[in-house]
Amino acid sequence: MSYQVSDTKKEDFRKYLERYGIVDALTKVLVGLYEQPDKPENPLEFIKHYLSGLNDLDAESLKAENSDLRKQVDELASRVDELTRCLVANNVAVPPRIVPTASAASAGAAGPGGASGATGAPGEGLDAQGDVGRATADGGVAVGAGEAAA
Repeated sequence: MSYQVSDTKKEDFRKYLERYGIVDALTKVLVGLYEQPDKPENPLEFIKHYLSGLNDLDAESLKAENSDLRKQVDELASRVDELTRCLVANNVAVPPRIVPTASAASAGAAGPGGASGATGAPGEGLDAQGDVGRATADGGVAVGAGEAAA
């Protein structure tokens, strides 16, 4: 009795693998490995690479693009902070700052001020250290409880 139940479960599992193309994919990767004239030193890596669908050029170009975009984000964040400091220095109301998402902040894309950023209150911006401050009448930036930054 249990022998028949076991065969039924195996048959159901085999049908499941066939229905979702797993059997075909595994067959193709094993045939590809078999047909390699020089067998790879690490067949498991060969199988992972084969099933991933990415070639080395795709992965490297994506990594390079990611790095370039991260640099661009950092440069733009620095420019925003620089312009914010100029606005504060000239007693111009600073527009609200978009607070980055948690994933951007953890990836280092938040720039100076971090995920807290400026709150967006009129006249509020970043001081020279990237901290939130409020423009004072003499052109300085009030930091904390009434301290003026140079």
